[in-house]
Amino acid sequence: MTDTTDTNAPDDFTLDFSDVKATSFDAIPRGWYLCEITGASDSNPTKGGPDAKLPAGTLGTNWEFTVAEGEFENRKLWTNHWHHRSTLGFMKTLLIESGAYSKDEFPNELDIDEGDDTDGNVTVAADGEAKK
Repeated sequence: MTDTTDTNAPDDFTLDFSDVKATSFDAIPRGWYLCEITGASDSNPTKGGPDAKLPAGTLGTNWEFTVAEGEFENRKLWTNHWHHRSTLGFMKTLLIESGAYSKDEFPNELDIDEGDDTDGNVTVAADGEAKK
C-alpha cells in the first residue's frame, strides 16, 4: 500500500484494500476510559452572537485522546476547550491529571505551547453518542 504520509508522494496513487477489513465508526459506550493525550491543536475562534456563551474571538484547543487499554484500545475521543476564565477549571484538571503539572506546583499563569508536556494518561468520560 502506498504511504499516504509522504509529503512528496504523487498527486494520484493507488490504495490496495484487498486485505483490509472495514471497521466500525460506532461511538464507544458511555463510560470512563484511561486515555493518552495524543493531540492538541488550536481551534478557530468563537464567532459570538446574541445567544453565545463566550465572547466572539475566544480561542480554544481541540484535544484528541486515544483509549489506552481494554476492549476499545486505540479508539479516539475528542473534545474542545475554550480559553476563557469560566472554562479554565477543565484545562487545569486536564494538565494536572496528565502529569504535566502537580496540583501543588501548578503556576498562577501559564503560556500554553504545543510543546508542553501533556503526554500522560488521563481518565476521560465518553458520553456514548456520535457527534456529526
